[in-house]
Amino acid sequence: MSIKGITKEQIATRIKKGLSNEQSDREKAFSAIDVQFVDCGDGSDGKNIWAEYSFEPDYRYLNSYDIVHGGAVMTAMDECTGTLACIASGSWHVTTTDFSTSFLRPMTKGKYTIHCEMTHIGRRMINGLGRVYNEDGKLCATSLGTYMPLQPE
Repeated sequence: MSIKGITKEQIATRIKKGLSNEQSDREKAFSAIDVQFVDCGDGSDGKNIWAEYSFEPDYRYLNSYDIVHGGAVMTAMDECTGTLACIASGSWHVTTTDFSTSFLRPMTKGKYTIHCEMTHIGRRMINGLGRVYNEDGKLCATSLGTYMPLQPE
């Protein structure tokens, strides 16, 4: 599923802007969770629009068992998928209406890849799928998010 008139380069530029420090304090969730943009696709190859990020949680995200706290993982996945939903909506304004996460294996300190894609882009709702993989390529968590485009004020 592609977005009419938007290229891979435009998607990458908007994601990088979202990760930059040129945002207000309210918009800096990415900088708080240390997510880095890796690559993206515009759907022109017949696949869904997608983006990939790296996430390397440090001691701040670990619970008392040295496992990455689920809330940190969910925040990272929601921010990554939500940013792509913003691009898909044609606006910087979406809100999460529903978000569910399944944890499939423990995540410890290390490097992870977050892959997200849009599975439905409608006028009123946008659906996204997120997956987190460890350094061995094993699936650690999945998420399903629903986002509502908002009209800018």
